[in-house]
Amino acid sequence: MKIKFILIVSLAFFLGYSAAGQVQTDTLSLVKSLGEKGHLARSLEIIKHYYKGHPDDLYTTWIYAQVAYQSHKYRLSAGLYEKAIRISPREKGLRLDYAKSLVNTGELNKAEEQLTVCTNEDRDNPEPWLYLARIRYWKGEYMKSLALLDNLILNVPDYMPAKTLRQQVQHDMAPWLGLEIPYTADDQPMKMITPELTGGWRRSNLLGMDVHLTVPFLTGDTTGFKSVGFNLGNTFHFIKPNMNLYLNLGFFNHTTLNSWHFTGEVKIEKALLKKMMLWVGLKRSPYLYTLSSLQLPLFENHLTIAASWNDPDRWNGQFSFEESTFSSDDNRVTAICGWVFAPAVKAGRFDFHFGYGFNYSTSRENNFTNDKSINEIIAGWEQGTAITGIYDPYFTPKDQQIHSLLGVVNFKAAKKLKLSLNLNAGLYATTMYPYLFLNGNATDSLFMEKSFVQKQFLPYNITAGANWQMTRNLDLQATFIYNSTIYYTTKTIGLTIRKRF
Repeated sequence: MKIKFILIVSLAFFLGYSAAGQVQTDTLSLVKSLGEKGHLARSLEIIKHYYKGHPDDLYTTWIYAQVAYQSHKYRLSAGLYEKAIRISPREKGLRLDYAKSLVNTGELNKAEEQLTVCTNEDRDNPEPWLYLARIRYWKGEYMKSLALLDNLILNVPDYMPAKTLRQQVQHDMAPWLGLEIPYTADDQPMKMITPELTGGWRRSNLLGMDVHLTVPFLTGDTTGFKSVGFNLGNTFHFIKPNMNLYLNLGFFNHTTLNSWHFTGEVKIEKALLKKMMLWVGLKRSPYLYTLSSLQLPLFENHLTIAASWNDPDRWNGQFSFEESTFSSDDNRVTAICGWVFAPAVKAGRFDFHFGYGFNYSTSRENNFTNDKSINEIIAGWEQGTAITGIYDPYFTPKDQQIHSLLGVVNFKAAKKLKLSLNLNAGLYATTMYPYLFLNGNATDSLFMEKSFVQKQFLPYNITAGANWQMTRNLDLQATFIYNSTIYYTTKTIGLTIRKRF
């Protein structure tokens, strides 16, 4: 009887243990299956509840960390991975899985610590070495990345991921040349063709040089203009603060006016999070957008302070403050603008992005003025006609606000051919638009006066592009831009070819 009782208890314990194990297996399998099918919210809910009853189980904690990572809960994921490592420090695959998540979230130094442990404990596994090489590549340490990859390929000749990454590193290090030929025509009327020869060469995180040679040709009703500009720049990537510094210096020669002027740019980018970037930039460049700007050497000093969130397949956007000053006077043009895009919508070879944009801009002084003398205006004036004028020497908005619908459509027409269509359509826009009128004084002398009236308008910009990767080292791009504002309408056709050597 006693033996029978013991057998019954033992059988009950065994069946209970088996049932519990089956429940755990079924639950974790369900969580994995839901995650693979994209049902992340449901997957996270189940594993979160199940984890409360099994907080010290290795595989429960591990899978919870994976689901949290897939759900973009990176801090929770990292804490769970570290707890799983404490539970089983020598579990093969755990540290590597954690390191991969750290690499993908930009925590390169932490990932490198985990990968170093992986390579010490399992030197024959090629994957940790591959990710170490990838970290070196992303940090701009190209020669160190190539050394790791060469050694990896030597020991594992058929390991294709290493060969693919090596090709990518060599591709990015290769010197390149590009030729861009844009042609622009507007209704001022003015026509402009500005061929630009560019080149670059990246060797490390502190040496990424680029050169620019541009030769603009412009014509107006009675004006011709030609010039030449040259700039040399370098990009510095500082690894520890995760910051980029770009410096550019050059010259611009008004060959028509026989005068030389310096140009340049300074830009600092600081990554706060994986997808958040703060940056400030100051650029000095020639202003060549009005007929009157061709009559004198006019340069724009443009300041930008911006914060951006870059996650193309999810929510992304930017907010910026911009200010321009000009070499001709003490005037200032300021703008506050921003845009936001909703998560991408994908359908086959298409992906669609929709968003909203806002811009408010104004100037301290308005440059709209008469283009004829008072006597010429009186001689040719007809009843009911407005006095014509021009912006001299640059465009100046006054209390202008624009609310826009933004749309982007990308289409992968073929393996190496991508087409795109960008739309920026004003939904509601107003500005204080200037007008001129003649006034007189007590002595019957006439003089010109200026006032403003609020106007509504609907600006829009349409950009169509095609990018054809003819070979691995040769790209061809074609662009068409139609831009309509309250000031002018512009059409631009551009062709760019880039070759890596």
